[in-house]
Amino acid sequence: MYNLALGELGLMPDEFWRLTSGELNAKMRGYVVNRDLESANHRNLFTLMANINRKKNSAAKEPKDLWPLDIDFVDAPSMDERLAFYKNIGKLSKKEKENGV
Repeated sequence: MYNLALGELGLMPDEFWRLTSGELNAKMRGYVVNRDLESANHRNLFTLMANINRKKNSAAKEPKDLWPLDIDFVDAPSMDERLAFYKNIGKLSKKEKENGV
């Protein structure tokens, strides 16, 4: 853990020793998420190339099928849930405008 904190996270020894275990875990989780987001960009290009060059009758591949990442397993809201959320925000904005907020 010490090597990861100093090497990958770029912490100085005194910074490492001052952190609580919760703070260190949060920093490490942030590192993993950032690494996965960066890897997702490469994965998307890789998937694009794989799908462009696939055989005529074969199914298109999804990025997570070719290169699974930790961020794939986060419970993300469905498209319907996201759309409902954004519609709700629009309604709130209209009410705020009407009320002069």
